[in-house]
Amino acid sequence: MPTWMAMSWSLAVEEQFYFVLPAIVRVAGRRALAVGTATIIVLSPTYRAWLQTRNPHLGDDFFFSTPARLDALAMGVAAALLVRDQRAWEWPSRKRAVLITTLAVLFALFIAMTYWPRMPLLAPVDRFTAVSALYVTALLAVIVHPATGLGAVLRTRVLQYFGRVSYGIYIFHQGIHAMVYSLVGPSGFMIPATILATAATLLIADVSWRLLESRLIRRAHLRYRY
Repeated sequence: MPTWMAMSWSLAVEEQFYFVLPAIVRVAGRRALAVGTATIIVLSPTYRAWLQTRNPHLGDDFFFSTPARLDALAMGVAAALLVRDQRAWEWPSRKRAVLITTLAVLFALFIAMTYWPRMPLLAPVDRFTAVSALYVTALLAVIVHPATGLGAVLRTRVLQYFGRVSYGIYIFHQGIHAMVYSLVGPSGFMIPATILATAATLLIADVSWRLLESRLIRRAHLRYRY
């Protein structure tokens, strides 16, 4: 796959999700949607484990499959259902300590998986589900308790800016870094090359946001009601 298109696999998964989910939401009741979401959260990592066990020749290519990546999207749906159900919403509102503790444990697990991926204790842990659970738990913690320190950090202007241009950064960063590194070659200038590539990625992502993405979003908000 060309380097500039390397990130498009995940966009393909997302687009399939965006096409299918609205139709399901339109015809399914809230209870059926909750059951289906919970089922996907369980089955998707199970499918990943099956692919890795039965098809070891795939290596890391197993995670390009759409069914293998649906648990993260299903967790987002679950969070949306949670915040729209008064009875379900009351539980995380009352159990702040449980929510924060869960977030701390998931963050510690994230650090461990990052720096010690081959640790024997981490072997049974599905890293994709764990990372998705971390992000969803952080989101819920901020929504339920916006006055916490985490909420204050996430509301800083720097992070809000990166949130706006994150799509462009994701799309462009790998191609730009590959191009810059190919120009530098196997030399001792990798740190300046990394800085240059990062700066170029931010610049292009910012231009993309200002000239294209923000205008498309504004047009969508004027045309459609959500």
